[in-house]
Amino acid sequence: MEFPQSILEETLEAWRDVRNGVVDEVRNLPPTSFDFRPTPETRSVRELAQHILEVAMMMTGELTRPDTNFDRAPWPKLLRM
Repeated sequence: MEFPQSILEETLEAWRDVRNGVVDEVRNLPPTSFDFRPTPETRSVRELAQHILEVAMMMTGELTRPDTNFDRAPWPKLLRM
């Protein structure tokens, strides 16, 4: 077993494992379940998967900037950026 060399490598490895787990779970769902919403106030399966993708894209974009700063903008604006 190879151990991560840095906190960044450890974080990326954990992120990769979680991402792969989410992808596997989504692939296990029948297409008819994507619009399921446990209650009217909660996100549907589709909306939850979209949220996970948006956050991953925002985190990747921000973490790869030379001037990384999660306080640069409010959360919704960071997602759009």
